[in-house]
Amino acid sequence: EELDVVSLIKLLLTKNQEARVAVLCYGISEMKQIAKWLRNSDISYQKINRNFDYELLLPGVKLVTYHSAKGLEFNNVIMPLLDKDLFPHMENIDMKDKNAIEDSLNIGRSLMYVGMTRATDSVYMFACRGEDGMPSPVLKDFDRCYMRVIGNEEDLFSEV
Repeated sequence: EELDVVSLIKLLLTKNQEARVAVLCYGISEMKQIAKWLRNSDISYQKINRNFDYELLLPGVKLVTYHSAKGLEFNNVIMPLLDKDLFPHMENIDMKDKNAIEDSLNIGRSLMYVGMTRATDSVYMFACRGEDGMPSPVLKDFDRCYMRVIGNEEDLFSEV
């Protein structure tokens, strides 16, 4: 996934040097992981949060959490790490509590909507077969006719 995200960012910036490309992160740990990807690839970026002085309208790559992205717009939005248990986080959820699971999934759906509506041009979602081999269950809620899946689509959605 790292190589795919980095390659896409380079392509988008090559096509349009004035583009604002947002890479959305669920939380701080994901932001650190993606920042490392970008540093390792010599891609400059700016972290955006509510307490930081930043130039939002300047072109380039912006790292931002879903919550901090509310109300902002970017040419392109990249949503990586859409894997089961990562999006939404399920680590503190009692997996026997159906209501807690559904509440967490609803939060994930809301954040996915926020992310998708931040883009003025294109949205790119990345889900690899995570640790347990599954993409986020939130992805099954989207009509596949609006998606272009790279890889085996049936494999991606078979157990979601």
